[in-house]
Amino acid sequence: MYEGESVILRPVDASDEPLLLEWDNDDELNLLMGTDVLVDLKDHFSLCDGRSCIRLMIETKAGAVIGNVDLIRIHWRRKEAELVARIGRKDYWNQGYGSDAVSTLLRVAFSKFGLKSVYLRVYRSNKRAVRCYEKCGFRKEGVVVRASRSGPIEIVLMSASASELASNAAAS
Repeated sequence: MYEGESVILRPVDASDEPLLLEWDNDDELNLLMGTDVLVDLKDHFSLCDGRSCIRLMIETKAGAVIGNVDLIRIHWRRKEAELVARIGRKDYWNQGYGSDAVSTLLRVAFSKFGLKSVYLRVYRSNKRAVRCYEKCGFRKEGVVVRASRSGPIEIVLMSASASELASNAAAS
């Protein structure tokens, strides 16, 4: 378990399956996240072999389970991983829980796991997520345009590095 200011990150367990399934099937969440970054529930546990990903549930300090945050595609030799995060409980949006969860996971990724870089992909249209990631120290690296049935989709590539976050913290 890892503690932030307002959240606790804990391992995913079997009792979380109904919530994960509900969030995986939520059209609004899928529209914001993009189905290409979501993992089907049946694969949720089988794709995570314990070495290439870390899956954590987000709980408030009051004990409400509100989302999940994952480090996937961990490459230990390059010391990098991809971040996937979501607040599935919409009544907890815009209250700082996502920022706290992402900041907490970055702290753990860099200090406990020794990663040097964490990157992510986010739809440009998901302005709330982009703001969250920038607040947590991610910087934009580029934009990829992908064709879809509804027209082109812009995907922002972002990264955060241990060295930049450490130097920003020292300057504060």
